[in-house]
Amino acid sequence: MTTTVQNQMKDLIVAINTEQYFVPLFQATMEGHGFTIEGVQGESYTDSEIVSVVNDFWFELPDSPTIRRIPFGLVCDIAQTETAEPEGFGSNGFND
Repeated sequence: MTTTVQNQMKDLIVAINTEQYFVPLFQATMEGHGFTIEGVQGESYTDSEIVSVVNDFWFELPDSPTIRRIPFGLVCDIAQTETAEPEGFGSNGFND
């Protein structure tokens, strides 16, 4: 079953390429996490993994007004999504 975060990630990839929104930075961030476009389209990644990638991309954006354009809102929405279980932590909240 496709999640909202997975759908948002698909929309984000389209918007980043359409708007030419820091494409090299986004590609490098995805590659750094081992993400591929095919994997996103095939829904191979968990919400936590997606949020982690987008959060890293968000932190790497330049501190400049130029970032405040489409799809900045979607980047923020995904990056600030709370997932059920933080990556790297077990159900007890501690690193297992």
